[in-house]
Amino acid sequence: MRSKLLFLFLVSVLAVGCSGRGGSSDIDADLSDVEQVDTDAGDSDLNPDGDLDPDGDLDPDGDLDPDGDLDPDGEVEPDSDVITPTVWPEGITLIKLDANGHATVNASLADGVDMPSLEWARAPEVGCWSNPLTDEFYSKNHLAFALEDTVPAWYDLSITVTPTETQAEVNPYLIHMGTNQRQLPPAVSSAPFCTKPGTLPGAGQPTTLTYRLYTDGNIFFGVANRGRWSKDDESAITVEVQLTAVADRCYADVPLAAKWAPHVTQLSLDEEGKVVLRDSLEGGAEPCYLDYLDDQYCVPTTQFDAFNGVHKIYALSAPLPAETYMTLTITPDPGVEVNLYGSTIGTDNFSIPPYYTVMGSCEASLDPRAPNPGAAEGFSIWTGNNPSNFVFVVAGRDGSTPSADSFTIDTVSTSTSTCTEDDYTALSNLEDWPSSDNTISLNATTGIGTASGNVATGGEKLCTLD
Repeated sequence: MRSKLLFLFLVSVLAVGCSGRGGSSDIDADLSDVEQVDTDAGDSDLNPDGDLDPDGDLDPDGDLDPDGDLDPDGEVEPDSDVITPTVWPEGITLIKLDANGHATVNASLADGVDMPSLEWARAPEVGCWSNPLTDEFYSKNHLAFALEDTVPAWYDLSITVTPTETQAEVNPYLIHMGTNQRQLPPAVSSAPFCTKPGTLPGAGQPTTLTYRLYTDGNIFFGVANRGRWSKDDESAITVEVQLTAVADRCYADVPLAAKWAPHVTQLSLDEEGKVVLRDSLEGGAEPCYLDYLDDQYCVPTTQFDAFNGVHKIYALSAPLPAETYMTLTITPDPGVEVNLYGSTIGTDNFSIPPYYTVMGSCEASLDPRAPNPGAAEGFSIWTGNNPSNFVFVVAGRDGSTPSADSFTIDTVSTSTSTCTEDDYTALSNLEDWPSSDNTISLNATTGIGTASGNVATGGEKLCTLD
């Protein structure tokens, strides 16, 4: 409302100036006079009693600003309940990259702080790592860094940390935070993603951490060690950062993930074990290579041409229970050719293409005989005796148009076991056949026995066939 009143006030002044004088210089003079009237006015100084428009007659229908263009961002009256940090907390060294996306920073482990608890890093909402044994490598001499500016999607980030002392260890990790998120560990409640190097080279050696951003975000990274080497708490270090735009946009490896990567669309099943989603390939990308499809027995190399287009990656947000069948069906729009593949993996496995370590079952929907645009297809997969994460991919063919390749995904999970503990107890340690079984006596001479029964009236449904 404040912006509208100011707008109306200025319009009234302009109207008076135009009717009383004929030159633009006169109008400018009048405006300068207006600016001197209330240069330090607060919110209520221009209209303290609301007399300018007590009944709302000046704009009863909201026609002066129907689209909210006078204040599109809501900056005139911001919501005081929404608080987003605009600066990083104290204790973080901010890094400003040059025009080439490069920066070199010198620091000292002597300025680091110990972090005796790393539970925040193992929390599923953060997911830096899942193994408690990893905590030791990041418990001592913790230094905090952050890139000063938000990083756009499709940039490769490389961070190399080098100790000056041969008896010092440096172990980096990186947290990809949201664009409105700026937090200092351990006060990190959640994050789109967190990662660390696959191997830590040890004392005196440089350590490099690489990360590809698929979504915009603020970048925090820490450097720490175990404090077991003689110079771990005093060595100077050099931090070199390089940010490079991705020229050939493709999905690269995301190794050692402890949560689903930001570019994975997570789905939640309803109470009936179902979810239906309408989507398209837009926003996806091709994997940087396809060898994993053959390595993990998903698709043979002879059929790669059906999967070499844009990929869209999905995963269930919660593991499937043991002894459960997941049936996945995709119905493309008329003329759209897409194919499916997916797998069940361990509950601590969040690998996605192309770093795809299935170690379980991988299925694909491809009909190898010919393309079938517009035809529904799918597959079923079983979790076995253990709960499992479920990840699947909708893939187009090379040359497809992602924005036009739309489809409907329909997933249904069905438990294959209704057995209770009593069912198993009743059949354990039996000394004779249970009364519900039909026994057959063999003729002592012929060795032949006969039996008869009625499945409809005398049979029973087993609680599982697993």
